[in-house]
Amino acid sequence: MPNKKGFTLLEILVVIVVIAILSLLAMASYKRARVTSQNEMARVKLVEVAAAAQMYNEDARGENRVAGGFGRSPVANFQRAELLFSRTATNDISASTYSYLKNKEWNQVGACAGGGNDCVLHYRGYNFYVCNPDSTSTAGQPAGSGCDGKMIATMTGPTCSGSCSGATCEDGVNPQAVKEYCGKKWWVSRENLGAVGSDYGG
Repeated sequence: MPNKKGFTLLEILVVIVVIAILSLLAMASYKRARVTSQNEMARVKLVEVAAAAQMYNEDARGENRVAGGFGRSPVANFQRAELLFSRTATNDISASTYSYLKNKEWNQVGACAGGGNDCVLHYRGYNFYVCNPDSTSTAGQPAGSGCDGKMIATMTGPTCSGSCSGATCEDGVNPQAVKEYCGKKWWVSRENLGAVGSDYGG
């Protein structure tokens, strides 16, 4: 009669440990891939913002142009960057309402009624700025943007409640992305509208 021998307790424990280790490695890879994917999407948004700002300001023919941070005070003598989402009848191009940017996946923090500065628009915690097209230096640029005379738009890394060390993150903001990318900066230059530069090589 053949000898039917089952698995020993030690063998079963070894299999369980191996499965647990593989699961941890897979989870870490998934989290990393998610952070990288969100960062790439934010870079795509930056290119969209730069293209929209370029077209908007060219269409405006010197009147009602935009410059500033999204939801923040605009640069002096410029309109708020939120106008890229909806051109209104007060603009000089057309009385119809249309947009240069789609508002899909943009997050709103604070109340935007009346254009108050407590209203901030961002994408998954990444903050976007439209640079001053009249300035050839860092002077007269949106506060916190890091814009210079060669940039159309910039983006700074994600934050939680406006801070790299914020305890509470808004909906859609990945704490791991904040840990990795907060304090970093990306930009689109006037010389190459489709390319994204960064201050850390990524």
